[in-house]
Amino acid sequence: MRRSPPVPPPAASPLSPSDFIDARTALLAVVCSLLVLHPPRISRSLVGSALGVGALWAWAASLGVEADAAAVAATLLGVRAAYRLYQIVLTMLATFPLQLTFPFVVDLIPRFSISKRSFFNADGASAEVARKREAALEALQERWRVKYKQCLVFGSDLKNLISDVRFTSGRCFPPFNNVVNEYLDPSMALARTEGPTVVDIDGNSSLDVSGSYGVNVCGYEAYKRFITAGWAAAKDKGLYLGSLDETTLANIKMIQQISGLPEVSFHMSGTEAVMAAVRCARFNQRKPLVVSFGGAYHGWWDGMQPTAGNERTPEDVLCLKDMNALSLAVIRARGSEIAAVLVNPLQCFHLNSSPPSDLVLQSNNRKVGPTPGYREWLHKLRKTCTDAGVLLIFDEVYTGFRVAPRGAQQAYGVQADLVVYGKTLGGGLPVGVLCGGKEAMTRSDPKKAARVAYVIGIAGHVGGDRTARNAC
Repeated sequence: MRRSPPVPPPAASPLSPSDFIDARTALLAVVCSLLVLHPPRISRSLVGSALGVGALWAWAASLGVEADAAAVAATLLGVRAAYRLYQIVLTMLATFPLQLTFPFVVDLIPRFSISKRSFFNADGASAEVARKREAALEALQERWRVKYKQCLVFGSDLKNLISDVRFTSGRCFPPFNNVVNEYLDPSMALARTEGPTVVDIDGNSSLDVSGSYGVNVCGYEAYKRFITAGWAAAKDKGLYLGSLDETTLANIKMIQQISGLPEVSFHMSGTEAVMAAVRCARFNQRKPLVVSFGGAYHGWWDGMQPTAGNERTPEDVLCLKDMNALSLAVIRARGSEIAAVLVNPLQCFHLNSSPPSDLVLQSNNRKVGPTPGYREWLHKLRKTCTDAGVLLIFDEVYTGFRVAPRGAQQAYGVQADLVVYGKTLGGGLPVGVLCGGKEAMTRSDPKKAARVAYVIGIAGHVGGDRTARNAC
């Protein structure tokens, strides 16, 4: 009798991850890992909500009505969550588009430069036209070498020492920067000023159409007098810290007339004054958010740069569309979270775009000018902020004293709660000023000893720059 061949044992199935951990445990591990990698922000409201739910559950358990309590809690939280979803959607619709897209595309856009061969015919010009362009640029380069001989040496040395100069030296379309900088170096070392002109170290005179980025509203000759008078009043006092002198009160009285506000805080720059305004607003309002508008510039502080130029994205700044009804709706809907709305009235020239240059403001082109309806928009914004309990801040670092003696507040007939001024107020010397009411400017909580806003002005910490304040 023949034997049947032995049946081979079943092949062992390969091990899988589920042999070591079940689905529920794996899901719990994923959630815990995500919480560790991206910990939630522990806020007072979150802690309060958790304690409230815990207390409600304990009370319900003591009465044996846990199911009913859970249903009530779910309903209340669901209604609150639905309104929160409405706020989020409304905010997204009103948000300046660049703020939504920039964090995602900033690492996707490569830096590239057009080669010299492609530079002169980048627009598809013929070979003959390209040769003429190259010859013209070479001729201009040679004229610059003769005309700006010392300035070119100065600029070359400076670029090796100051990163700011390297960053700002190429102010054309980025792909063209390398070729343009190879031919032309716009660096200029000034020797002196004469009226509206600046004279470089090679003896060349140039008309200053920008007024040093708008600082020299009164012209160079006037500021020479201001600085001389300021130094004459301050030089015999020397440097002393903490103490103040009689010029402080005199300056405050003048600034009160300009700002229409009772309190003043002195700082070292317009950017620093903006920082002080935002911090004071958040502290005294006890709210986390600040609203700015698309394209507006408020200095180099990363706390108020929600788009390009900032490595981090401030989560406590809402950058909304300027002159947009949805933006007003966001302020009304989220007034309990918004401490202040920060406005740079200069944006009336470039609504929802990059800040306008000085050349734009000097232009006689009738297409360039304040956006129609901007005055009415500011009045609507003022009323919305008042109704929502939100402070209105005017950043008048640029517009102060230019659009009207009292700045944009006078020009548009709007009184802000806080106003910021810059170097123009200091006679051209480094200074920044924040003005506001007592309730918005206080630095300590009268009821909470440990709750303070460490916002220190130069008049309170180092005695101020007396030369700058005497030059006001």
